[in-house]
Amino acid sequence: MKEKNGGCFFILTRIFYFMHDSQYAQIRQFTSTVIDTYLYRIPYKKVFDTVFQVQSTDAVPHCFVCVNLRCTLKSVSSYLLTNFVYIIIVVVVFRTINILPSVKATPIFCIYTTALIVASVVKDNILMLLVATMKKVVFVTENEEKYSEAKEILSSHFDVMFKPMSLVEIQGSSEDIVINKCKEAKEKLNVPFFVEDSSLCFNALNGLPGQYVKWFLEALGPSGLYKLVSAYEDKTAYAMCIVGYSDGQSDEIRLFHGRVDGKIVDPSGVHGFGWDACFLPDNSNESFAQMPKAKKCEISHRALALKNMCDAVIRSATGD
Repeated sequence: MKEKNGGCFFILTRIFYFMHDSQYAQIRQFTSTVIDTYLYRIPYKKVFDTVFQVQSTDAVPHCFVCVNLRCTLKSVSSYLLTNFVYIIIVVVVFRTINILPSVKATPIFCIYTTALIVASVVKDNILMLLVATMKKVVFVTENEEKYSEAKEILSSHFDVMFKPMSLVEIQGSSEDIVINKCKEAKEKLNVPFFVEDSSLCFNALNGLPGQYVKWFLEALGPSGLYKLVSAYEDKTAYAMCIVGYSDGQSDEIRLFHGRVDGKIVDPSGVHGFGWDACFLPDNSNESFAQMPKAKKCEISHRALALKNMCDAVIRSATGD
């Protein structure tokens, strides 16, 4: 009987390994809670400062490495701990019903199953490990001009990876649009990423076109946007950008705002894109489209929102 059971041994290990049933999910939830409660509270700044020998003056460039590695370690450690618990349960069950042919087969089973787990962890987390060690973050957008600006704005902190992805833009507030984009993108990514939504709000029109400026611009162009307010004495407006950031692991979505006040003018300038030509920021005699790209990336609504995101992630990484 034992010899017959021994012939089924490796088949059964694979069957049990791929059984992602409700019991497995419950174990995963339990071990994830353990990670959150105990391991995730390790003072990572001190650990990584020691490992990387980071001095206080050099802390900022390494902060995103710390955050990304922390997310990576949490994911991998949770996965390994889950499967370790699962292996113990399976071994106990196998021994109880006498499927394992002998006590000697138990370590063989554990080694073989652990090898499968390690291979799966490496495969599933290789992109996350690359992002963590290379200080990269993903910008999910189909707009190459927005990506180009974000890359320049964030260049002193980390590299921005371009991930073109068609995301649904729901009818709702800018915050709702960004949150929905984040949730949709997270279903396809497991690395740190951000999305954004920009609005152009005319005070004379009670905030219109707002978050729907993309469709107004497609229909009217910059000149048409100016004509919308040309009959009004009040031509003031403000540009708003909302960035949604996700670490790719938790369900938390962090929102960051950037706002620039100004007014709508007759379009001028050859730089920029979208409605840049008809927006004149306060305290400036140049529209966004008249400014060199470097200048716009210092003062724009997008720059302010992304810098707020940077500051927040840096504070999280340093524990400040």
